[in-house]
Amino acid sequence: MVKKINFALVAFCCYLGSSGVLGPPVLGQQLPDTLWVPVTYYDFHADKSNPEFEVSPDNTPIHRGMVADTLDSERKPFLGPAPYFNAYIAKWFRPWVAGDFTIPHYTYAPANGVPSGIDTLNTDTSFINIVFHDSLPFRRVGTTTRYAYDNNLFFPLDGKGFLNDERGAGTANNHNYSFTMEIHTNFTFQAGMTFTFRGDDDVWAFINNRLAMDIGGIHNASPGEFSVDTLPNLVPGRSYKFDFFSAERHLTASTIHIETNLFTPPGLVQMYHVTPPNYSDLSNPVGNLDSAFSGTPFNLAAHVFDSTGTPRPEYDSAITWTLTDDSMGTVITKNSNDTTTLLSGKAYGWVTLTATFKNPSDPNAPIYTKTIHIYIGPGKPNRINIQNSPVIASLRTDQKIRA
Repeated sequence: MVKKINFALVAFCCYLGSSGVLGPPVLGQQLPDTLWVPVTYYDFHADKSNPEFEVSPDNTPIHRGMVADTLDSERKPFLGPAPYFNAYIAKWFRPWVAGDFTIPHYTYAPANGVPSGIDTLNTDTSFINIVFHDSLPFRRVGTTTRYAYDNNLFFPLDGKGFLNDERGAGTANNHNYSFTMEIHTNFTFQAGMTFTFRGDDDVWAFINNRLAMDIGGIHNASPGEFSVDTLPNLVPGRSYKFDFFSAERHLTASTIHIETNLFTPPGLVQMYHVTPPNYSDLSNPVGNLDSAFSGTPFNLAAHVFDSTGTPRPEYDSAITWTLTDDSMGTVITKNSNDTTTLLSGKAYGWVTLTATFKNPSDPNAPIYTKTIHIYIGPGKPNRINIQNSPVIASLRTDQKIRA
């Protein structure tokens, strides 16, 4: 009978130290001062070759309903019931694709932002854009679990892309305007989560594929906020998607202020020995020195927790294993359900495993590692025959005995 193996691995991130724990800890007081959040920018022309950028605002700066209440299959916004110079919003948050020579035709007297038709041009570059992947540094607010990014001169693409647009060159508007930005991340729902924004221009935020913040339009810095607690159909402890979209469409100013506790960094990785099919069992954490048996599969489940001790299942698939110092003929296999199986062909020796996690969507994220050592003992025999009397084998007469 194979004995039950307790097999636990705890991998702490660099700012949490290396003291061991069992079970999800509460580490809110050890959050980092800065949290880098991945963003994507799309830089457009501001010379009015794009009919939806560099549009003079009307007397009603906030426009609700410019986008639909849900996202499309690629987690992008699409046109809502009340458009305002955004008929081609499907091109705002995607890399440019050549071949479309059409643009929406707008009438500016009155400037109601609803296209009166479609024009066909000789060029297909009205909505051409350049894509940039970057990160924004969110600073921790005091000793809370909230993070904020604040910038009254938000020009992240100055000196990049289409450079400073010609209408602003040599003036106070000498910046690279006309760009969009998007953020895509996941969070684990807990009571008390909020999102606060102030800035310009169009801003939309989605939780669980539903519109939660709608302050579209070409406007001065305007506020918006929502409490996740008030949103329907969310279950505490489950992971949900957060999608944020903004556009800077007018050559006057660019400001942004975001404060939220939706963004929490991964804090540690824990590994558990599991028995199929119960892969969610967390009762057998792994020790730093443990044992397995040759010829017997050793199944591991990996789970990531953020620095508040909250599970982050969306990161589990990013954990990788490497095997070193192996003389036991050991093979490790990553399974489709985010588990890993270790199998050794020999006994009486040690293998060394290293677990590694890095947030794949954040180029500035630290790498978390933890190395453990496992002793491989002998497995149980395949078969034992017990007989009442020995079997006497006679030599066949046609066999020759070699000297």
